[in-house]
Amino acid sequence: MQVDKIGIFENNNPKYGINVYGYKNEQVYPIRILSGNDNWGQTINIIMISNDDTNHYCWIKNISRLLSKQTSNRNGARFYCERCMNSFFWNKNSLEKHLEYCKKHNAVEITLPKKGVMLSFINYNHIMRVILNASQRIYLHVNPKKLR
Repeated sequence: MQVDKIGIFENNNPKYGINVYGYKNEQVYPIRILSGNDNWGQTINIIMISNDDTNHYCWIKNISRLLSKQTSNRNGARFYCERCMNSFFWNKNSLEKHLEYCKKHNAVEITLPKKGVMLSFINYNHIMRVILNASQRIYLHVNPKKLR
């Protein structure tokens, strides 16, 4: 089945909505994501693995397990936004607050520069001048046993 035909499947099965992800260069990225206005009973996440001739689809049982190595070296469950692939650690409430905002916009793929690549800013005439007021506090913890 081609990705553009999934909408026909969803129309014939109104209880299910399908998100399709792709996999290339050891990175998972969204191909087809449900719009924020869709109220499906159950969302099914699948990943499309393709070669030159064919496409294969696999069910994603746990998106956190699929994406955790891509985003962090820490162990433990993470909560992922299925639209923009942002991760939220420890707290599902953060994800729910994020989804209120994220559903209003199109799905995106976040790409970061590779390690070692230096980014530079050349449009200095667009800089906004801001007065910076910095202060620093130093706290010392004195162990009375070590003073004796």
